[in-house]
Amino acid sequence: MLARRALRLIETDFKGVTYQAFWLNVVERRSPKEVAAKLNISTASVYQAKSCVLARVREEFGELLD
Repeated sequence: MLARRALRLIETDFKGVTYQAFWLNVVERRSPKEVAAKLNISTASVYQAKSCVLARVREEFGELLD
């Protein structure tokens, strides 16, 4: 799937659990609460990770989304 390949291209742009939190929440559709518990981070951090990664996706691939 093209979207998964695009996401894997930007994965290295993120450190720590940021990308992992995004992947679990968005791609695997796990709840923010579940992701937070699994990664030992706050629920707010899960939302922040999602926001950061999606912003990077828009920056890199935005013209393809229009």
